[in-house]
Parts: sequence; structure tokens; C-alpha cells
Amino acid sequence: MLYKPFCHIVQDIGASAAEFITNWQTFHPFYKPWHQHYTLSDIESVANDTSTIDETNPPDTMEINEWELLSQLHPTNELLINDLDMLGLRGFDDTHNWNHTTIPLDLKNNAIQFIENSRSIHRILQTHQHILATLTTLSPMKSKALNIISNHFAKKDYLPALRMIIQGTTGTGKSLLINCTKDMLISLASVDPSPIMLLAPTGVATFKIQASTIHSALHLLIKDLMPLEGNALAKFQEELRDIRYILIDEMSFIGPKLLSHIDERLQEAFPQQRNTPFGGCSIIWVGDLGQLPPVKDIPLYAGTSHGSALWNTFNTVITLDTIFRQQGDNIAQVTFRNILQNIRDTNPTINDYNVLMSCTDSFLSEEEICSFHDSMHLFPTNTQTMVHNKQMMKSLNTPIVISIAGDGNTYSNISSDDEQLARIILLCNGEKVMLTSNLWVSAGLVNGSLGEIVTIFYKESTAPPHIPLKMAWALTIHKSQGMTLPKATIDIGKIERQSLTFTAISRVPYLQDLRTSPAFSFDCYSKMKDNKNIARRKHTEEILRSMLPSDNLLQPIL
Repeated sequence: MLYKPFCHIVQDIGASAAEFITNWQTFHPFYKPWHQHYTLSDIESVANDTSTIDETNPPDTMEINEWELLSQLHPTNELLINDLDMLGLRGFDDTHNWNHTTIPLDLKNNAIQFIENSRSIHRILQTHQHILATLTTLSPMKSKALNIISNHFAKKDYLPALRMIIQGTTGTGKSLLINCTKDMLISLASVDPSPIMLLAPTGVATFKIQASTIHSALHLLIKDLMPLEGNALAKFQEELRDIRYILIDEMSFIGPKLLSHIDERLQEAFPQQRNTPFGGCSIIWVGDLGQLPPVKDIPLYAGTSHGSALWNTFNTVITLDTIFRQQGDNIAQVTFRNILQNIRDTNPTINDYNVLMSCTDSFLSEEEICSFHDSMHLFPTNTQTMVHNKQMMKSLNTPIVISIAGDGNTYSNISSDDEQLARIILLCNGEKVMLTSNLWVSAGLVNGSLGEIVTIFYKESTAPPHIPLKMAWALTIHKSQGMTLPKATIDIGKIERQSLTFTAISRVPYLQDLRTSPAFSFDCYSKMKDNKNIARRKHTEEILRSMLPSDNLLQPIL
């Protein structure tokens, strides 16, 4: 039998009960579980001490069943979780000297101001795509969307504000279209300031389009809306003075309550149109209503509130229906796209389920399972995410420092029980991390950027500084929406939710890059069809597909 913790150690401890017991008597005096820190000298000192084995008094293990001995080799979940709480507080964490002498003196002195100094010295030129040349390579629907927006910009003084929805399932190239829209409007504005602001509801969602979060850009609090006054109001109005278009990505995350707050804040930003929806600003929604819904709110198309009424004013719709992420004409990719479509439409089949189960550990080789060890793990809850991150950190067996999380933002869109609100963070060399703040946008150091810690040091007689980082071996499925991952291990949870399953599985481009762990039952999987809100969502999407843009917005720009 083989003992293989995390595919790193293989120890042959016997093929029979008698051999197992004999080996165990020799092995157990210096055995320590894999998660405990030990050195070779520890093992040698115990092995050389003959007093640790008493031949005249056989150990009690002779009376214990083999399965009981095996169970002692693995720490229980409870002990493991309790042990994880000690990360950063262990002996070799406390005594580690973070003031490494091998760090060059100039780096030590300049590290704190490194980003600020680099931004002032090096100017990274932001090159915008030449939109006229790009039009010939875009799909017809993307080109139509750009035509609508460009012609509205040309006639904005004579046309009402644009109320536009760009909908498309995962992988249809929405991010590309967003970036093309931004580049086009900046180009059309010529020497004038950019007329467009890009927003998204979560930090991760802002990454690919280099946007700001809705709450930080519009100065919205988590719960209630507080009017801006005095200098704060004047500064906010100045920030948005030249903005004519606001594009909001991941629209499925937005609920009527937040939409109403956006409306009120924009009316404050543009007081000359105080009584006009959104202060007269053009709004462009982008996203997929079939993905994750708002947290602690209802979808935009549901209800009869002020926010729902605002949603009903959007009358220009573009539907993207060509999938680019899960590309390929081979059987596996065609099957993968069909599975995603069936999940989105809440049409689960036993064949689809069997294919997903082929991605579980029972059907993967040991080599394949190990290849997912460092992959991004997606979980339905914050607790599962936290435990996995700490387990991965502990497995590095390296000193850990406790620091305070800091992002410099007063406003946030995350709920009070979200893991990002945890102010205590653990840091170590080799840790996979995610930025939680826009440090240097033009260089790609933005909220949601993934990376790895190479070296940690800080000046003597000082505490670790506030750092805008979080562990990122694992994320909640909510945080992953909008991301494309090279490989992913997913856990959809015990209660099937169509949007969670669809969002998690669609993060990878190829079926072989997906691992489902743990396996889930077909009964759980099939319950997605019982979701009462799906029928209303499908009806809304049918209405949106039937809506055609008005003729005065369809003139080509070429």
C-alpha cells in the first residue's frame, strides 16, 4: 500500500498486514505527519537511539487493525484546520530574519517607493488599436456595435443618450469589443480627454479591460447611498466632467438597487441634467444574464422597483453568438461547447454528466491529478477558498509573515462577510497572490492581477507594511467570473446552482484543462432545471434578441 500525500512522497509500508505491522514498529518512533516541519538530523537522532524501541514490550499497535493504523497517518480535517490557524505564529515564523543581507542596499532603500519612482521615470505608451483597420477582422455583430456607438458619438448633440446592451455568452469576445470601443472613442475624441469610463462590479472583472470598480469610481458605499457634498461633490463632478459614455461590464452582477444608486450618483455628477436618468450620460451594458446573479439582490429584469424601470429604458441591443474561448472542431471541443450550452439553458443530460465525471480523480491518472496541483481552484464558498489557500501555503514549508491588508480604497462593492474584507493577510516566498488595488494601470499592475511572491524583506525595527494582496491559489467562483484560466479545479458545492456550475466550468478553454473535484451526483446536477428564475431570464433574452437598433444608429463609419 502506498502513502502519497499531495503526490510528493511515496512510501512503501508493506503489502500485507504482517509486513505492515513490522515496518510500522520500526517506522513509528520517528514518524511525523507530512505537514509537520522536520529535518534529516531529527530522523537520524531518533533512529540511532535504541532506547526508543523496546523489544521486550511490544507496542499496543499489535492489537490495532490495519485500517486504524492507516487512519493515524493522516491528520483529521479538524486538526488540519486548527493547525492552519497557527500559520505565521509558529516558532520559525517568529524567529525568521526578513531583513535579508543578500538584498542590495539600493533596493532596500528604494523598495517602498519603487512603483512611484518607476512611474515617474518610465512612461509606458498606451497604444490604441487602429479601429478602422480592425473593423475588417471583427465579426459582423461586433462591427455593428462599433458602428452604432461611433455614429451616436458623431451625433450626440442631436440624439438622446444611448441606452445600449451588448449581450453574449462566455467566450464570445466581449472583452475585445470593450477594448475596441474604448480605443475608438478615444481616437474619435482626438485631442480631447477620453469620453468613456469603463466600470465593472468586482475587482477581478476590471482586470482584462483595465476598468475601475463601480463602487470606487462612483463613490458608492456597500449599503446605503449617501449624497456627496462640498469638496467631495466638486471633485467628483470634475472627475466626470468630460465623460459622455459609461460602459459597465458583467451586467449579470448588477441588481435593481445598485442600478438605482448608479442613476442617483450620475445625476449628482451632471447637475445640469439632474432630473434626467443617469444625468443624461450614455450607458452601455455588457455581459451575460446567464452567469452569476447579484449578491443579496435580484436580477435587473426582475421586480418592479425604480432600478427595474431604468433597465427597461434600454432599447438598443447587440447579441454576440460566436464562441471564441472554447474553440476547435474536434469531438472533445464540440462536446464541451454543447455541455456549456446545455448548462446555460438548464438542460442537463446524462451524457453531459458522464463527460464531466470523466474529469474527476476516479478517471484521471496520477500524473494528470498532479498536473492540477498548482492550478487555480474554484470553490462556492469563502471558507473553502480560505482553507485551500492556507493548505497550499503550509505545504511550502517556509517562514510566513503576518501583515495587514490595505488597498487604499474607501469604497467597496463587497459584502461584509467577503474574504477580501479580512484585514490580516499571510505572506511568504513562493506564494500565489492577487493584487487588490490599481497600483500601476499602464504596466498591468491592476486590481485582479495574478502573480507570485519572489522575495519578502522589510527594514529592521519595522513591521510589515500594509500590502494590497490576497492569497490566490484558490478563488470563489464569483470572483472568477470574467477570467480565462489555463487549468482549473472546480468544486460546485453540495447544492447545484446553474449559474455557479456554468461560470466555473466555462473558465477554461479546453475540456482536458478541467478537473472536477469532488465528484457530484447526477441528481444534484439535474436539479438546475428546477430553477424558477430561468424561465424569466430566457424570456428576457428572447425579447432582447428581437430588439433591433434604430436606423439612425446603423450608418457605417467606413
